[in-house]
Amino acid sequence: MDNRQAIPIDTRKPIPVEPMQVDKPTDHDELAHLSAQQNDGRIVKMEVDYTKFVDEALPKASNLAK
Repeated sequence: MDNRQAIPIDTRKPIPVEPMQVDKPTDHDELAHLSAQQNDGRIVKMEVDYTKFVDEALPKASNLAK
């Protein structure tokens, strides 16, 4: 008989973060790096549109495949 109980995945309490003033918007790569280094381990989903990069890479990949 298995009498183990389910443990909630995330029982941590949120950590309050004070906003800070910045001179210019931060790029996505820097935000991802800061999140990985300074975050408390939770995953932050970044909305990034890769359409431009994919449109540039597809013709190059097609030429390499020939």
